[in-house]
Amino acid sequence: MSRLACAGYVKLLNDTGLFEVKLTQAAWQIQNIVASGLVDFAVDLCGIQRAHSHVAHYDASLFPGCIIKEPKLGGIRILIFRSGKCVLTGAKSWEAVLKTWQFTKTLVKDFKDTGTASSSEYHKQSKKRRKRALLQASPEMQAQSSEASGVGGAGPPELNLAGI
Repeated sequence: MSRLACAGYVKLLNDTGLFEVKLTQAAWQIQNIVASGLVDFAVDLCGIQRAHSHVAHYDASLFPGCIIKEPKLGGIRILIFRSGKCVLTGAKSWEAVLKTWQFTKTLVKDFKDTGTASSSEYHKQSKKRRKRALLQASPEMQAQSSEASGVGGAGPPELNLAGI
């Protein structure tokens, strides 16, 4: 099927008269397979990121999906969106796609999100959680912050997190 699509592009290029293109078997090689799938539930992306921080990257302000870079998958990247849509990219074979899809379904099954009604509300809550985490920094970071502000040993000022 992909060879047929490629032959169509070769024909289009040849029809322009600008190029003389030939499709040979030696030039044919699969470089990247992209596949998509859907799980039947909304996914808690923050939960995945917290539980698998060594391979999962999620920041709603940069990209709406969680990016999984698992070395055991041989360079295949998984994009998981809150809606349950999953995109696998970088596979070299159909078998690798199937193996990665099984891995993905196993990964997300424990992260069903039932708490928020919409993606925009989910992203707002995610932003608030990140803000709280930054404000509740480690004691070492708080000490550096108080030294920089000239407060000395008085410690960090009390923060009211009720409005966040």
